[in-house]
This record gives sequence, structure tokens and C-alpha cells, in this order.
Amino acid sequence: QVDEAVAEGCRLYANNQQVGTSEYPHRFNNREGLTFDTSGPYQEFPIISSGNYTGRAPGPDRVVFDPDYRGSCVFVGAMTHTGAVQRNGFVSCNESSSSSGSGSSAASSITTSGSFGVLLPVLSLLALTA
Repeated sequence: QVDEAVAEGCRLYANNQQVGTSEYPHRFNNREGLTFDTSGPYQEFPIISSGNYTGRAPGPDRVVFDPDYRGSCVFVGAMTHTGAVQRNGFVSCNESSSSSGSGSSAASSITTSGSFGVLLPVLSLLALTA
């Protein structure tokens, strides 16, 4: 779901399109001070349990992407409204990484406390330090 949401958010952003009454993807100003791998500016797009967000209720979970990191649109994190202190605030989702040791690719898993509450496998989209 994360990969699909990032791909769709990036596609819509590149085509200057938005969906839904909240007009996603839209700028994420990071008033919460969440930590991401790039300095932004950031866009957010809903993660839903099946398929891509098309305008219905977005649910609590979001991907965050940097639409122009070194000329590419890249995933930088995931967040959820679930468990946030302030109304409409966000908290970061937990991330863990593992590597097989036989190469430079790593696999990440993001655990959200959102409505679908499952472990989502995510392959690294870009080695941000390369």
C-alpha cells in the first residue's frame, strides 16, 4: 500500500492534479516537527487498505514524499492521525530496516497504528545518501 500511495501521489503531483475535497496530494507543512530523510518541501497522500485513494474518505494514514529530491519524487516517511495529541495532528509511523548483508539494497517495514494495522513491506525507493 505504501509503494502504491507514493507512486500515485507522485504521479498526480507531476501532472498537477489533485483528488478529493482535501485536494490530495497537498503540501505537508510539518508543524509537528517530524523527522524525514530530506529537507522538503513535502507532499502528503492518503494510504488506504486497498488500491489507491480516489477521493473518498482518506482515513488516518499518509505517506509523505519529496516531489523533487535530486530530480526525483521520493518517499520520505509515513504518518498517522491515530495517537496524535492534537486534533488533525500527526505522529510518525515506526520504521525498521534490515539488510541481507549480500548487497546494498535494504528492505524496510513500516508499522502504522492506523485503521489497517498491518506490517507493510516497503523496498527502498532510493538510497538517499548515495
